[in-house]
Amino acid sequence: DYSAKTSDGWLLKLDNNGNQLWNYTSYGTSQQEHIFTNLVIDAQGNTYLSGEKVNNNGTSYVSSALLVKVDSTGNLLWEETLASPTGSTGAYDVALGNNGQIYLTGLTSGSLNGIPNAGAFDVFIARYSQS
Repeated sequence: DYSAKTSDGWLLKLDNNGNQLWNYTSYGTSQQEHIFTNLVIDAQGNTYLSGEKVNNNGTSYVSSALLVKVDSTGNLLWEETLASPTGSTGAYDVALGNNGQIYLTGLTSGSLNGIPNAGAFDVFIARYSQS
């Protein structure tokens, strides 16, 4: 519920007995929500999270795609956003490539990187490096 302005992204790691080992929270604000949609874990135990940052400017909501890297002990290593200047963008899946690339997929209602939107929502695939 975006109107409540209380959404934070939360990642929790448990051991085999269900005991908490660590947690990572990406805090939103009264004008920004953080929502995680999917994750993938690499061979070193780093977790990559896809999602959205939803901004409330007082009259409407505009989202940016979100990619977060957390290390094997729950510490934030980096965060990237992909935003459209003309609409909303959200990331719904993340995958790792064979050569260390990270692939982020989602939808946008606006242009991205100078490429105009071709319909109500367009699918995108973005590639990042692990560093």
